[in-house]
Amino acid sequence: MIYLWRVLVLVAVFIPIKTFNTERMGIPSDQQANRLHRLCKGVIAKDSSIRFAGIANQMGKLVEAAYREGLQPLMDRQETEHYTVQTVLRASTRETFENKIGKQRYAIAVYEKLIRATVPIAIIGHQHDKDEKQKKQQEKQDFKWFYLLISFDLGRDVMSIVEDKILPLIKQFQRDSLVA
Repeated sequence: MIYLWRVLVLVAVFIPIKTFNTERMGIPSDQQANRLHRLCKGVIAKDSSIRFAGIANQMGKLVEAAYREGLQPLMDRQETEHYTVQTVLRASTRETFENKIGKQRYAIAVYEKLIRATVPIAIIGHQHDKDEKQKKQQEKQDFKWFYLLISFDLGRDVMSIVEDKILPLIKQFQRDSLVA
């Protein structure tokens, strides 16, 4: 009975959330998917300890993923998708206290077999030929949240990797999203 209640709560939480629409962002779907895939590959290339990089949308759907070459994942695709939903749900619950403690930059969890990080990513849609007032108003509407999910090998300074390598890559991705 408790499990059924959790499923119902999960459905209630996710139904009203709008998924991203790459056409509204002014980018064809295949081009946006390619950019997200390149971001995942770019994350993996940043450090040899990175096992996995994936992008999830606001609904918890894994929209893009990449694994380190030669890696045998600890979870299969279905388990990874289940983990993705749970991770996005956890991340979204942290937003409750943003007005008190500020926006979450990233979260790190250490497990017995690996370390995981979740990084919220905001992407703003295109603002073609609009005056400043229209741009600011549409910016609020076209602000889309994704989540970068990263797995690391144990024994690494994950905070430094995220701060010094991953966050700058995300900032560049966000700047490129404004001009793409």
